[in-house]
Amino acid sequence: MHKEMSALPTTMLITLWAKATESSMERPLLRDPKAVEIMKAVDFDFSVFDGCWKS
Repeated sequence: MHKEMSALPTTMLITLWAKATESSMERPLLRDPKAVEIMKAVDFDFSVFDGCWKS
């Protein structure tokens, strides 16, 4: 079930994306399974952040 995030500013999703992305790495510095779960449930194209990693 996907959740629509129409009123949420995009910048608030950057931390969620970063935690979920880090958690999915082979040897993550942190694990946040809840961030991964929420990211999958949110109806948003997180690929817009792909070029932002470690910027």
